[in-house]
Amino acid sequence: MTDKIYFTQNDEEIIDYITDAGHKHDDDETHRVTTFFHNNSYHLILFFATPGDKGFIMFKIDDIKDNLSELKNLKLILIEFLKAGDNKAIIKDAIAQVELIEAAGKAADIFNMSNTKVNPK
Repeated sequence: MTDKIYFTQNDEEIIDYITDAGHKHDDDETHRVTTFFHNNSYHLILFFATPGDKGFIMFKIDDIKDNLSELKNLKLILIEFLKAGDNKAIIKDAIAQVELIEAAGKAADIFNMSNTKVNPK
């Protein structure tokens, strides 16, 4: 884990983040991955619905615009979760969500570069 990726399994704290961002958690029976941006931070939340092991995991990267490279580290962390645990489908979904944001960030960088004049006259 890097110092730029915040991790928690505190369900109450995570529900507060979800609520503050205008989302809601209303289904305790389905595994799911939620991603959103709030206050310049990227949030990746996994909810595990397994009886006896229900709960959340949240990763947060502050100042995502300046820390896009941390998405690669987050993906590596999720790959380790994938190797170590059950619920492989939800972890694969989380990895796909991170890859999507990573690709969007790279595309934005490319478009920003193409809008920059190299030889202004």
